[in-house]
Amino acid sequence: MYNTDMPMIGKVGELIRSVKAEQGNVSIDTLVQGVVHWGPPKSATAALVQEAPQNPDVHRYCEHDFGTFVLRSALLEKLETENYLKEHSVIVTAGANQGFASIVNACCDPDDEAVIFAPYYFNHMMALQMSNVRPLIVQTRVENGYLPVKEDFDVLQEQIDAGQRKIRMIVVCNPCNPTGAVFPESLLERISQFCRKNHIWMICDETYEYFVFNDDEGATENKHYTPVGSHIIHLYSFSKAYGLMGWRVGYIAFDAMENPDLTVHLHKFQDTVPISCGVPSQFMALMALKEGKPYAMSQINTLIKNREYVWEVMKHYPNTVKTFGAMYLFAQFPNFVGCENVTVEEEWKVIQWLVRKHRVAVLPGSAFGVNGYFRVSYANLSNEQCKKAAESMSRALQELASGNFDLDS
Repeated sequence: MYNTDMPMIGKVGELIRSVKAEQGNVSIDTLVQGVVHWGPPKSATAALVQEAPQNPDVHRYCEHDFGTFVLRSALLEKLETENYLKEHSVIVTAGANQGFASIVNACCDPDDEAVIFAPYYFNHMMALQMSNVRPLIVQTRVENGYLPVKEDFDVLQEQIDAGQRKIRMIVVCNPCNPTGAVFPESLLERISQFCRKNHIWMICDETYEYFVFNDDEGATENKHYTPVGSHIIHLYSFSKAYGLMGWRVGYIAFDAMENPDLTVHLHKFQDTVPISCGVPSQFMALMALKEGKPYAMSQINTLIKNREYVWEVMKHYPNTVKTFGAMYLFAQFPNFVGCENVTVEEEWKVIQWLVRKHRVAVLPGSAFGVNGYFRVSYANLSNEQCKKAAESMSRALQELASGNFDLDS
């Protein structure tokens, strides 16, 4: 635990609270946390209010550690029709983060290695650190759209063949948090074949499967693709698409017939940590699932304007790429362009300056393994609020780019 990173969202949140206290509860635009501005379908909350007083099972332990049979059945149908995952099993988890921690503990021994692509999702890193699994970081590049390339896997293969690696899993977040990169089918199949050849788990975090944008001229080919194989473990979430962040519902999908030991290990972790996802939460997820993808897409489409507001600000600066997935954009602070070895302390001074002077908050790139950069989450605000936040960020970035700024002001 000493070697596990501290969660950055809490640190930035504390900064915002302290600045508000100092400056008289001023309004601060936050583009920090990866949450959405909508909630669950009204039909789901209405059904729960009606159901809970009449159903004592809502207040008891779940009928199975892996989740209610009715929700799991509905999820299996969704996986088969939307993701083309047949003959898979499902475990309902207390959010996708708990699901990922379950997978790490079920699949890895201490000192095993897990490949993650930087910029990476910080909770993936933290789960590896606290389980004594060594992160093997493959750095992606802005010129490749923050996607790994063939040469990255050639290097890994050489190291494996030389007996230098203990890789147990490769983690793919698609679409990616924090970059918004969408992995194309060809790349996912290359990773899948690499994993199959080397007897490595491929972990696909597909939390943002519906968050793929084709609103730009000429951008009609972006899509979410789900690779299939007994060596692949899939991870999904209700938090984003269905606005169930606080209800904490995610699920793991895998081929249990081909992996009986994995089922046993996942069951042990599930029973020890959450026992099961909360029964009321599972009821909410089931009702949301009945509304289905049309509800999710009606909400996700409200983000098109937000995405454009933020991109119009960020596109003027180097090392920025317009990606087409998730609900994030990732870029370098203008004052660090051309700088090497930017420290966490230097980066944090910029974060503080943004909040104190320009009253806008973002997450520092060091949380994602790339110092001197920052992540913008454009889903947690309404269109009007996001436009205002983008204007604040524009003024701040212009000042940083000009070189005429005082981070101590």
